[in-house]
Amino acid sequence: MPKPSDGAKKLIGDFSPKLVELTDRVLFDDVWERRELSKRDRSLITVAALLPESWNVRLVNRNAEELDEGDLDWADMVMTGGMLPQQADTLALIDICH
Repeated sequence: MPKPSDGAKKLIGDFSPKLVELTDRVLFDDVWERRELSKRDRSLITVAALLPESWNVRLVNRNAEELDEGDLDWADMVMTGGMLPQQADTLALIDICH
C-alpha cells in the first residue's frame, strides 16, 4: 500500500527530499496519527502546515464558529473549501469578501 507522501516524493523528492522526510515523519507519523486530535483538527493542522510560515493565518471552522465582516478586515486573502451541504455558507462568505 502506498504511503500518503508517495505523491509528494514523486513531485518534489528530487529537489526537496527534506520536505518529503518532514511530511512523512512529522505530518503523517506524528500529527496525523495523534488519536487525541479529531480528524477535523488534524485536517486543520495539515492545512496550516502547508501554508508559508510568514503568513498570518486564522483557521475558522464555519460549522462551529460565526464570522462577520470585521473578522476579515485584516485579511489579504480568504480561502474556503467545503462540500455541497456548505454551499450556502460558502456563497455567503464570498458575498462578504466582495
